[in-house]
Amino acid sequence: MKKAQWMSLFIIFLMASSTIGFIGITSNSEEPQTGKSIKYNGQKFSSTLDNRWVTIIDGVQFIFDYSPEELNDLAVPELNFGNKVYIIFDHNKTNSYLNYNVQKLSYTLQATNRAVINACDKEEGCPENAPIKDCTEDAVYLKITEENKVYNEGKCIVVEGDNEGITKSIDKIDIKLVGL
Repeated sequence: MKKAQWMSLFIIFLMASSTIGFIGITSNSEEPQTGKSIKYNGQKFSSTLDNRWVTIIDGVQFIFDYSPEELNDLAVPELNFGNKVYIIFDHNKTNSYLNYNVQKLSYTLQATNRAVINACDKEEGCPENAPIKDCTEDAVYLKITEENKVYNEGKCIVVEGDNEGITKSIDKIDIKLVGL
């Protein structure tokens, strides 16, 4: 055989073996790549390679930074949101953690059929397209503080805390929003 024929056969072999390997790896694409799994209120949660927790409810994937077991001692008031929920925060005090938690909460609220609107707690520093809201409407009010706590104020669930505290509280709220 000529060199070109050998090269063609080699390329065909590589392509065929790559395809077979790809099919074998992705045959279970509904399940995330995980380490361990737990059951929480009858729902399976799997740990991911980046140490997060994933569950799939009605075909929708939800991601948590903490396992539900780590959040058991965290008290969150009852959630009685309507179809529209504001996420209120001070736009002058945002950081990557707060932005991440706003996005994570927005995803879960939208996945549970609620319209989400980001809002400001005051006019100063507020983007033009964002409304200024208080706790007279359904909202989650995020405040960066040193003390971690979650409580009701008017029609708001107020989440106060440092980066870790807010992340844990949002995970607990998200778990309650999906009905667990």
